[in-house]
Amino acid sequence: MKNTLPYILKIEEIKPYQIKLRFNNNELRQIKFTKKEFMTNNLFEKLLDKSTFSSVSLTEKGALCWKNITYTNSLGKLDFLKFDTLKIYQDSKLIQEEKIIIDSKKELTQTKYAQKYGFKIMDVMNKVRRGQLKTRFIEELGIKLIVIS
Repeated sequence: MKNTLPYILKIEEIKPYQIKLRFNNNELRQIKFTKKEFMTNNLFEKLLDKSTFSSVSLTEKGALCWKNITYTNSLGKLDFLKFDTLKIYQDSKLIQEEKIIIDSKKELTQTKYAQKYGFKIMDVMNKVRRGQLKTRFIEELGIKLIVIS
């Protein structure tokens, strides 16, 4: 099975200098920036403005970007500020991971379930959303469980 790099599916919450993100492996992660990090160059310094920071969005490839901050890239083309998704993933803190319980005897994470049955991770969640896998949701220890019945 081919491993895919993590990318951001959704921005869940934006606070001053921190963002909660849902990744394609369905992990909820939080990235915190320090003011010191923004002082490294003039481009990043613009993110010190809370309104500018809050204007973060996603590119079509699932990367964090600020379309209101532009610069001329190495190819001489106008581009907007974006952060490397893999770096964001590595620097962020895991807050929550969804798990799937297949039966009462065997607990598998979404990733292991996908690997075992030859699905992509998003295929599992799409099957849940379309009602092809019967589920019920339980909040337990801060982990959202999907119980397959």
